Amino acid sequence: MNNHEHTTELPLSTSKSNPHSSFYEILSTPYGGRGAFSQNFVPKNTTILTCAGPYASVIIRKFRKEVCAFCFAYAHEHGKIKWPVKALLSAPIHKGRKSIVGKPGSNQETGLWFCSEECLDRWVEINQLSPGERAHCVLEILSVFERVAIAIGKSKKDIDMLGGLGQMPEALRSRLAFLDSKLEDKSSSAHFEVTQEYIDETWALVDGCTEQVSKGKHGVTTVGSIWQEPLGEFELDTARFVLDGLLRKTIEGFESRSGPPSLPCVEGSYIVDHTENSIHKTQGRWSDFLQLQNNELPYTRSNPYMLPASIRAYLFLKHVISSLLSSQHRRILAPSRQEHPSLSKEDKKVTTVLRSLQAALDTSTDTRAILGRDPGNVFGLWEIGTPTKDAYALEDGILKRGENELLGWAAYVFGSYFNHNCRPNLKKRSANGRGVEFYTLKDISAGEELCISYIDEGQDVENRNKQLRDWFFQCACERCSAELAQKFR
Repeated sequence: MNNHEHTTELPLSTSKSNPHSSFYEILSTPYGGRGAFSQNFVPKNTTILTCAGPYASVIIRKFRKEVCAFCFAYAHEHGKIKWPVKALLSAPIHKGRKSIVGKPGSNQETGLWFCSEECLDRWVEINQLSPGERAHCVLEILSVFERVAIAIGKSKKDIDMLGGLGQMPEALRSRLAFLDSKLEDKSSSAHFEVTQEYIDETWALVDGCTEQVSKGKHGVTTVGSIWQEPLGEFELDTARFVLDGLLRKTIEGFESRSGPPSLPCVEGSYIVDHTENSIHKTQGRWSDFLQLQNNELPYTRSNPYMLPASIRAYLFLKHVISSLLSSQHRRILAPSRQEHPSLSKEDKKVTTVLRSLQAALDTSTDTRAILGRDPGNVFGLWEIGTPTKDAYALEDGILKRGENELLGWAAYVFGSYFNHNCRPNLKKRSANGRGVEFYTLKDISAGEELCISYIDEGQDVENRNKQLRDWFFQCACERCSAELAQKFR
C-alpha cells in the first residue's frame, strides 16, 4: 500500500453465494465469460479485495535462493545476493538462524529459502498438519521431489537407486515426440489443429499406461513410473506448481477430517483459523479453484508442445509420491494402523496425507484441473518495476516478459475474476508480503465492471493486442475500439 494514498477498507462478505466481496458480484459478461461487477457506488482508493495468499504458487528454480518462499520478497531489491534462511529436512535448529524443521538424521534440500525466521515460521504454520507438527510431512515430500529432480540429471546409477526409468509405450512416446516437434518447427503447427478430443485421447494414453500397479515390501501398493528422460527446468517448475496445489487440496481435506486447528485469527494476515470467516475466503478452497475458467484447449492449441511437458511433469510427480510411499526405511509405510500399532500419531497423519496425494495422482484428473487453470488465471511474481499485469508469457518454451524478470507465478483465486481493460479502474499491489489487494483507481458506479490491466497499457493498440494473445482474446474495450477506428479512418 502506498503511504500517500487514503484507502477505504470495506468488509468482505460472509455470503456463501458470493464469497468474493460484500459490494461486487460475479456475473456473465456481454462478451462471454464472467466478470466482477460493482453492486453499489465505490469511491476511489477503496480496497475491494485482499487475497491473503495464493491457492498454489511456484518460485522459478533459478531464483529460489533469491525469492522468499513465503512473502515472495526478492533479495536483489534489498541489497542481498540471496536470502539467508534455508529450510532443510533435518533436526536441530541452529542458534541465531532457524534453518531446519524436520526429523533427526537427515539434512536434505527442500528448495525453500526465506528472507527471515519470521517468514519461515509463518510458512510452517500454514503447512503443518497440526500445531507442533512443524510441516514435516510437506518438507519431506519437497525433499524427495528435489532429490529425484537432482538425480535424474545425473548418472544412470543415481536413477536406478530411485527406482529406475520405466518403459513408455510406443503409442504415447510417438505422440509426445510429435508434439515436442512443434517447438522446433512452428510452421508445421499451421497444418495441425489441436482438438479437445485429441487432448483427451493423449491423457487417456497416459492414464492407461499408469494403471499397472505392483506390490512392494510390507504390502505397500506403488504405481510404476514411465517417464524416460530428465525434465527441463520449466517442466520441474510446472510439477512443483501442481504439487503445491495438490498439497493445498490434501491439507484442506485433512483439516476437514481432523477438525479445525486452533490457530489465532489475525485479520489481514495469513495465520487465521479455518472457520467460516477464515483465510479460505481469500485464499480459496479446491472447489473455488475449480470455478476458474479452464483454458486447457486454447493454451494447448497455441502451444502444442506444452502438452508433453505437462504429461512429463505429471509422471514425475507420480514417481515422487510413489518413491516416498515405497521407501523401505520408513516406519510410516504401514498398510494399516492395525499392522503397525507402534506408529506415532504424527506418522499416521503423514501416511494419511501421502496416500491422499497418491489417490489424487492415480489419474490425471486433478493435475489437468490445475494445469488447465494455470494459463490465463495466474499472476506473475515480478521483480519491482514491471508495468504489466503480472501473468507470464511463454516464448519458444521460455518464460519472458519485457525487461523485467519473472520470478514465479501464483494463483490468487478470487483476483482472477477481474477481467482486462486498457483503461483499468482497479490496480493490484502487494499486501502483507504474501498477499495481494485490489483497489479502485477512480470512483466506480453501480453496475460497472471492475477491471485490471494485464499488460503495459502505454503501448499502441496493435502491440497491446499482440500481448493479449497470451490470454486468448482480442481486446474490444472502448479505448481499443476508438483507436482502431481512428487508425483505419
